[in-house]
Amino acid sequence: MSSVLSACAHLGSLEMGRKIHNYLMQNRFDINVYTGSALVDMYAKCGSVTRSLVVFFKLREKNLFCWNSIIEGLAVHGYGEQALDLFKKIEKEKIKPNGVTFISVLGACTHTGLVEVARKWFLSMTHDYNISPAIEHYGCMVDILSRAGQLEEAL
Repeated sequence: MSSVLSACAHLGSLEMGRKIHNYLMQNRFDINVYTGSALVDMYAKCGSVTRSLVVFFKLREKNLFCWNSIIEGLAVHGYGEQALDLFKKIEKEKIKPNGVTFISVLGACTHTGLVEVARKWFLSMTHDYNISPAIEHYGCMVDILSRAGQLEEAL
């Protein structure tokens, strides 16, 4: 079921994803961390952020994929502050973020114009989490700096 939900997410097929979710509920499937993560991801990628949040908060267990999906979903749909708030909760949950997490965090900063916060997290990923920036991280920084009119620094 996780694979089918993932396919719905990649196709943007919200209606089919909802039908599968209803099927799971009607047939009393256990929504484990894998199925739950796939549901969160599917709803977020299909634009149903509210439903994604409902599923996310109902999950008993959350893995990093689930956290990354909800942070990215919030960021992409204009809820950058909420995405950053959830990122702060990852630390409290003792879940170690990865490079994908930081792409979502930097994206949230981009969508909300938080240049200084983006700088802080960009430096933190190396210093605090031992994650080397990849081209995607640099791209996020170039994007946010350019949007803020700081073209020399972006360069």
